[in-house]
Amino acid sequence: MDDNDNNMLPIMFAGTEQIMVLDGDFETQLRTRMKLPIETDQTFMLHALKLCYQYDVCKTYLEFLINGAQIIRTNTYRTVGKVLIKYLGIKEAEGLLLIAHNVKVIKTAIKRYYELMLEDGKDLHSQLRPLIAGLCGSCAAANFDNLDEAVVHAKHLTLEYLKYFHRPRVNTLLNAGVDLLTFECIPSLKEAKAVIELLKDYPKARALITFLCTQKMKIVDGSDLVEAIKHCYDYYQPRQILAFGFACYDWQSPNALKPLLEKINENRSSKIPLMCYVQNTLFSYGFADKPGFEMQQIILRKWLDMGVRYVGGGVGMIPENMKVLCKTLRRCVRLKESPTTNSGYSCS
Repeated sequence: MDDNDNNMLPIMFAGTEQIMVLDGDFETQLRTRMKLPIETDQTFMLHALKLCYQYDVCKTYLEFLINGAQIIRTNTYRTVGKVLIKYLGIKEAEGLLLIAHNVKVIKTAIKRYYELMLEDGKDLHSQLRPLIAGLCGSCAAANFDNLDEAVVHAKHLTLEYLKYFHRPRVNTLLNAGVDLLTFECIPSLKEAKAVIELLKDYPKARALITFLCTQKMKIVDGSDLVEAIKHCYDYYQPRQILAFGFACYDWQSPNALKPLLEKINENRSSKIPLMCYVQNTLFSYGFADKPGFEMQQIILRKWLDMGVRYVGGGVGMIPENMKVLCKTLRRCVRLKESPTTNSGYSCS
């Protein structure tokens, strides 16, 4: 079995727990496929929902599936009522139909992925079914606010308003058949609480929540990130949250996450499941005495040891990079399960 075959297998951790890989930088890959300049208008992803672009959208999803992604996120980060009205000139009801259609496009890509595997003689019974994650950006992100505006804006929003803001998109995504939801770049503890409260109205729904944070281990609203995650996990969430994550806009080194990951799960008998994003900088990151691939393994093995169970592709993570990421994760798992390898990986 070669490395291409390994890309088709489920990623398992410690023999029982799964490491799930989300897709990568969908926007960059779609722009590349459509031969669009990188400085294309920031509303490009909204326009990509239009039916005339669906062939390229479907092919882009398929490229991530072929290269190892197990969870595909919908193109719905900013798809809320007034944004759709302002930038696409359509009513909210029409926009919700586009959201549902985007889920259908991903299902088509998954079907085509299965057809390709059968053509290549792959055993479908050994596969984990790819999952569809309904992507929901924050209230600030949907309104194209910058970080400073987001902080000010978030302080004046009530829990009830935030639930009201997220409900139509959540309802549409779940009715369209997504397997889970992912709320990304949430800039305040208040909005995370609103999301968790909203999910109680959908008891079968499962979700990932990612906070937007700074280098000082703070959510951008000033809340302590570590304490916020612990609080949400231990006291607030109805066990519908699969993992908590964080996107740190001013962290350049992937190794910089280590102190944060350690603090979240230190002295806990049961680790909080976490989600991290891998940027394309990881693939050029290394030390003088260690080649890039070895450094990738060291960093990812540390992440897994500290509770990371969901790994997403961040900025610049095109399908080719995702393939390398999946290969590296599988190697980490094999080292973990090897009887000759100690539990600490000797990577401190």
